[in-house]
Amino acid sequence: MKRNAMLLATLSIFGVLEANAASVTRDFDEFTSPPVTCCFVDSGVGPTITYSDLTVSSGSSARVMNSGGWANMQTSGDNLYGTLDGSIDLTFVSPVNSFAFDLINGSFAPGFTVNFFDVFGTLLDSDAFSLDSFGSPGSVAHVVASVSGIGRVQIVGNDDFAIDTIVYDTNGHVPEPGSLALAGLALTGFAGLRRRKA
Repeated sequence: MKRNAMLLATLSIFGVLEANAASVTRDFDEFTSPPVTCCFVDSGVGPTITYSDLTVSSGSSARVMNSGGWANMQTSGDNLYGTLDGSIDLTFVSPVNSFAFDLINGSFAPGFTVNFFDVFGTLLDSDAFSLDSFGSPGSVAHVVASVSGIGRVQIVGNDDFAIDTIVYDTNGHVPEPGSLALAGLALTGFAGLRRRKA
């Protein structure tokens, strides 16, 4: 009976790890206090945005902004995240898959490069967008990557641009060390119980 209880406990631990899998959307629309403004004004929302699973960062000019100066180019709700510093980094707490986002071209960037790294900093994939293929200033590109195990995304342009509606899948994420230790303890206890019974 004890052995069955230990086995159920072990299986439930792994069930919890699997249950953490989900699709996540980040669109900056929750930032209304303080109210965000346009454009590149210090409203207290930026340059670094920290979620529980994701950090969005850029240079000192980066801000969460509303629609005023972006010709209503947001792809979800009122806000977007823009920068004048030439690049935006998205760093994940745990690896993610099926990453997608909307890239809004500013006034002058002739092209963009999107680099995908794993958690160790190894380049997994790189996509380049020229102005010809991307569209005129003020246009939006929907970027989709079927890369797995993404730890960081770096978006590089040479002038102002913005991002919005970031979507990613946490399926297959690496469990936190504490969760693995707990599962290991449960398995060790189960193995010890079996030895004693024998």
